[in-house]
Amino acid sequence: MVGFIRNNDNKNSAITRCLLDGLPLPIALFNHNHQLIFVNSTFLNWFMYQSPEIFKLSDIADKINLLVSNELDNILNDVSLNKDLDFVKEIAVRTSIDEHKNLKVSFKRVYSDESLDGVSMIFENNPQNDESLAIYKKQAHIDQLTGVLNRFGFHEAFHKINHQVINNNLVYAVLVADIDGLKSINDLQGHLLGDEVIKATANSLSLSLREDDILCRWGGDEFIIILANSFSTKHLSKLLEQILARIEKLSKIQNPPINLSIGSAICHVDGEGLDELIDHADKEMYIVKQAKLQGSN
Repeated sequence: MVGFIRNNDNKNSAITRCLLDGLPLPIALFNHNHQLIFVNSTFLNWFMYQSPEIFKLSDIADKINLLVSNELDNILNDVSLNKDLDFVKEIAVRTSIDEHKNLKVSFKRVYSDESLDGVSMIFENNPQNDESLAIYKKQAHIDQLTGVLNRFGFHEAFHKINHQVINNNLVYAVLVADIDGLKSINDLQGHLLGDEVIKATANSLSLSLREDDILCRWGGDEFIIILANSFSTKHLSKLLEQILARIEKLSKIQNPPINLSIGSAICHVDGEGLDELIDHADKEMYIVKQAKLQGSN
């Protein structure tokens, strides 16, 4: 039986696939070379039930190609090259392996970091799958503890902002925010309380941001924020003050209190690409955190 395929996958891809594997909607992933690299359990079980002779990914890929009238490579190429970031290609499929005469199949570009990583394929073969598709989108893009974006959702959201930046000469800023003292809270008072601190921080940050901004739980006690349309260092300082003021207000009613160390970077000023800006903001955050530790000693 074929489930997860791990070639040279990074940790983020493995986490994303773990989320996709348990979803009730048949989902497949193709890499940028149009090779089928993953099918989730729902997809696999459906194909094995309908076509028991299938034993490997290449068999599944061949079967998918037949379902779409031997047009799979053309479809994947069309989706990969499409410049519309919200593009989803839908086709009607006639098949003899399912009781439904028509299947709707959605293809969507999938990103890893700042580059096209491949294409996802989702079967939407009955009205009940509308709910399943909503579950897929939520679980694949949202951090389950806090309800804000996870890394996968962050990169999808960032590409929309980056598209606007490139086409409209806009400027954005990156913030890296780290919760102070969370390890001590976990060690001394338990991880349940630590989780509550993380959730409260995410909620406060969400309330501090504007509609076009992006908030992501990057991992553990660290969040990354994209501030859209941050035109200058002065503008960024004002937005940062507003965020810290809300955190301070929350901290007065939160037990234990919440404190954040935040570093920032502005595109075209502190770097160009997203990775470079995150690295710059992360180093600034570390400097802020170290200064707090030295001040407390």
